[in-house]
Amino acid sequence: MLSTQSVLAKFTRHYLLALSVIALLVSLSYLLLNQQFRLQKSYGQAIDTAGAQRILLQRTALLTKQHLTLLRQGDYDRELEAAIHASANTMSSNQLTLNQHKFQLDHVPEDINALLDHEGGLNFRVDDFINRVKHLAATHSAFALEPDDLAVLSFESTQ
Repeated sequence: MLSTQSVLAKFTRHYLLALSVIALLVSLSYLLLNQQFRLQKSYGQAIDTAGAQRILLQRTALLTKQHLTLLRQGDYDRELEAAIHASANTMSSNQLTLNQHKFQLDHVPEDINALLDHEGGLNFRVDDFINRVKHLAATHSAFALEPDDLAVLSFESTQ
């Protein structure tokens, strides 16, 4: 017959083993979920930044159009120029952030990389837009504008 002490010892060892396995599984689950949450946070930040880029693009284009309208009327607004530069600088910073998010992802399909990074791709076009807008903002006279300067903005045409 088994003594009470030996049954308790076996029960305690099995109990400790079961608790250890449960603790290990809970810890592993926590680590996996935490990693997944960080990845989702990164996706969310990238989506927020992309949305901000769209808004900044529209804002920058609108401010630049207002600047060009004032130049054509013979006026100049230093605060408007500063607002254009601030908006363009934020766009540039956001584009860098988006590219950093791209490198944090596990896998980026080749077609997405091609859209972003090739000559004439999104990164190139955003940088070109920012540079042209800054150039236009620094212009103080409508006579100094070239038709090519205006081509970057959808409301102007070089033709």
